[in-house]
Amino acid sequence: MNLFRLISGASSAGLLAVGLSACLAEPNYSSTPEISFDNIQQIHISGSAPRDSIALTIRYQDGDGDLGLTSDEVSNKNGAYFGTRYANNFFVVPYIKDATGKFVTLASTGRFPNYTEATYYSRFDHIAGSADSRSLPIKGTLVWSQSFFPYSPFYPGEEVQFQVSIADRAKHDSNTIMTSSIFISK
Repeated sequence: MNLFRLISGASSAGLLAVGLSACLAEPNYSSTPEISFDNIQQIHISGSAPRDSIALTIRYQDGDGDLGLTSDEVSNKNGAYFGTRYANNFFVVPYIKDATGKFVTLASTGRFPNYTEATYYSRFDHIAGSADSRSLPIKGTLVWSQSFFPYSPFYPGEEVQFQVSIADRAKHDSNTIMTSSIFISK
């Protein structure tokens, strides 16, 4: 009976050890960042300067953890990012629903002559733990926030969605996602 308990206890401990080691194994993510849409929140702010405030959240994962840029990395004129698309790393392109019911880029409408597709590109800083020289997989969420005043650039009642991608410090572009649509407040 005691031998049975000993064998049973040893096998339980062995299964527990195998189970724990599986939980602690590093995830195997691609070195190219991958993103997915989480949500988009819209808050209408009224008062003397009414506007819509948008917060869109994406989930990310990256196999080598090289996400985020510092202002020093971007401003270094001899650096890899200065003067390139990669001086930003969070790429947001607005789409509006046209008269045919199709979503088109805001830039393609010609509504604002100085507007370019890069108008809403932005940058996020190094993700915590990803600034050192170690190459570790990371995952988490990023939030992009922006306020839109009426007619700049969206019209009240207009249906809008956003195309989103990110890039890592090695200039690997993530996949591209589309958010769900929202209506600009009237």
